[in-house]
Amino acid sequence: MTDISNLKISWFQISYLNIKKSNYGRFLTFRHLMTMQAGLDWEEEYHHPFAENSKQYFVNNLEEQTLGVKMKQMPGESYEYQSVSAQLLGIALKKAIGKSLADYLSEKLWKPLQMEFPAKWSVDEQGLEKAFCCLHAIPRDFAKIGQLIMQDGNWNGKQILSREYCKKLQTPTRENNAFCFNIWADEDSTTKYRFFYGFLGQFIIMVPSKNLVIVKSGFYNRLEVDDKKTSITSPFISRRNYWII
Repeated sequence: MTDISNLKISWFQISYLNIKKSNYGRFLTFRHLMTMQAGLDWEEEYHHPFAENSKQYFVNNLEEQTLGVKMKQMPGESYEYQSVSAQLLGIALKKAIGKSLADYLSEKLWKPLQMEFPAKWSVDEQGLEKAFCCLHAIPRDFAKIGQLIMQDGNWNGKQILSREYCKKLQTPTRENNAFCFNIWADEDSTTKYRFFYGFLGQFIIMVPSKNLVIVKSGFYNRLEVDDKKTSITSPFISRRNYWII
């Protein structure tokens, strides 16, 4: 898999609507989207049923909604978690690879890792994957993804992801040491770890020093977080469903 994080989104001839009209849009890269530094004019609101990111779950055309978002500042200047960045990332990636995200995931990860069961990815009415969420799989298969990253992309002697790219995925950014490339980080605890964090409290937790991966799928999302959304109450203590590989 090729590292395209520094490529500009504008290279892929996407009909940007408001983003394309902005003076900032031509500077937007995959890296900005992956590290939540896109500079989009988007408020992440989880409590109102008709907030824009709530609408992401039920609008008929996610691409139209996503590309209608304006930019408010130069990309790369500051960190702000925005789920629409993940959706725009998915749209741009689909354009770059020339196939659906689900097919690409199947080809690059699901089949090489010999997952135990097929996965399901929720889509909108146009068939576009909801890149900001909603990949449904069993915990043990999710655990394999965490183990793959923790093993620097190597699986049974085969390099599925590049070692350099896996290191980058787990490296906190200068703007927010609690966030890497779409992966969260805890650098403050005695035992440092990385984790994927789902909206409803789903986790893939990677603890390199223990060679340990924990997957939690329970409905539990009452973690205390600081301004950077760094976990303070450790997800390890949850008494919900988890798998260890």
